[in-house]
Amino acid sequence: MAENILFSKHQTLSVSSKKAAPVSFSFIFLSLILTILSFFIYLVCTSSFENIKFEAAKSSLHSSFSFQIPLFQKVSPSNELSGIVLYHQNNIALSFPSSELHQDPVNDEVTILIKSDLIFEKTTSTLTPHAHVLFNQMKNLLNTTLIRNKYVVDFILFEDLTQSQNYPVFNEITTERLQKISEKMKGLSVDESLYGVGIEKNDRHELKIHFYKRISS
Repeated sequence: MAENILFSKHQTLSVSSKKAAPVSFSFIFLSLILTILSFFIYLVCTSSFENIKFEAAKSSLHSSFSFQIPLFQKVSPSNELSGIVLYHQNNIALSFPSSELHQDPVNDEVTILIKSDLIFEKTTSTLTPHAHVLFNQMKNLLNTTLIRNKYVVDFILFEDLTQSQNYPVFNEITTERLQKISEKMKGLSVDESLYGVGIEKNDRHELKIHFYKRISS
């Protein structure tokens, strides 16, 4: 009987020691993660967002992923496209460090954006010294063996037009600037079939240079 009592006490102590075992690492780790998560939720709830900065970040993401590539389709830039990008890095970007370059490997197109104030004197259609450098660079690029007679380039100026304008009347200064571009390219003896000028609805004060594949006749 005494042995049974001792055995019962030993069993009771064993159960008690198991119940008093230290808390597992997993429980502590989970508690820590939940605490950190709660802290960040609190920060988000009490924070105020500046709409301008939010829109800028959203626009940046949109421009970075604007060219959608089909799933499981690996698209690499063509030799010609890579040649234009390389020319921009080694020449145009040196003259215009603030210029932006956007690639579309799917459609084999390249877009370069340059501030209008670097191309034209303010409020006039007079070309700046930088502009003369740029259009000479365009001539040299179009004459390179890699893309000669393979690409067309459009020079596009932006204008803030309303959606309701069925027959928009462009600003006189915009028309004059486009004419200056045409005259400059013609003066450089660039084939008229290799370039075009146009206007696009937007309030950006930039010159858009758009390269795209020429349709074989």
